Amino acid sequence: MNQRSFTSLALFAACTMLAGCGQTQTDAAVDIAWPERQSIYRLNPERTQVDVYSFRNGVTPLGSIRLPSGLCPVAMTLDEQGNRLWLWSDRGGAAFDARSLRQIQRWNTSVDTPSPVPPGVALRSMIFRTGTACRTLPASLQAMAGKDLEN
Repeated sequence: MNQRSFTSLALFAACTMLAGCGQTQTDAAVDIAWPERQSIYRLNPERTQVDVYSFRNGVTPLGSIRLPSGLCPVAMTLDEQGNRLWLWSDRGGAAFDARSLRQIQRWNTSVDTPSPVPPGVALRSMIFRTGTACRTLPASLQAMAGKDLEN
C-alpha cells in the first residue's frame, strides 16, 4: 500500500467515525400486533413515529403517526376495546385513535412525577428498553397506576 492510499484510507476512516459523533443512538423498533384487526403498530427506533401496517393480504402500510416533539416513549399499549394507542414517556404521554391515527389526548408531568396510566388500559402492553434513543429510563406501568390524567 503506498503512502497516498494509506493517507486516503485513514482520512476516510476518520471522517466515517466523526460522522457518527453527536448523533442519537437508536434502539430497535417496537411492535404491537392487533390480531383481530390484522394490523401491527411499529414504533420506529428513533422513537419519533408509529407506522401502522395491515397483514391481511401481505403487508400493506395503513398510515403513520408523527409523535409530538419530545415525547420519546418508554411504553406503548394498545387498548382494543377503547380503540386507543397509548404511549408514555418519563414526562408525559399521548393517546391516539387506533383507526384514524389522530391524536386525541396529550399530557405532561413534572420530572419527579411518573406519567399516569389510564384506568382499564391493560390489554396489549409493551415496556421496552430505552436509554440510547431518548436518554430516558424505563418506567413500570404498575408504579404509575392510580394517577389522574391532565388534559
